Amino acid sequence: GPNYINYSKIKQIKYEKENEGQKKQWFVDHSEYLKTDKWKAIRLKVLKRDDYLCEACLDAPAQDVHHKTYENIGDELMYELISVCRDCHFNRIHKDKV
Repeated sequence: GPNYINYSKIKQIKYEKENEGQKKQWFVDHSEYLKTDKWKAIRLKVLKRDDYLCEACLDAPAQDVHHKTYENIGDELMYELISVCRDCHFNRIHKDKV
């Protein structure tokens, strides 16, 4: 009847809201990490290793360093990181995430 409460729907909405909050916090933490001297040194090491060439298209100069995984964020293994151009990074790699 009209008084029926769909508890699974309420749980789902609660989970999505909590998950959204965690995602937002992750982006804040990630953005802060990308400003650190540690990350800047890692980024430069990767760009130099890849001769400043985009590893996705092998055509354009690389400006970004992409994490293939976030498993070891803050203590990355160099093979988890690749140099990419801005176009590949945001129009190919993260096209459905941004």
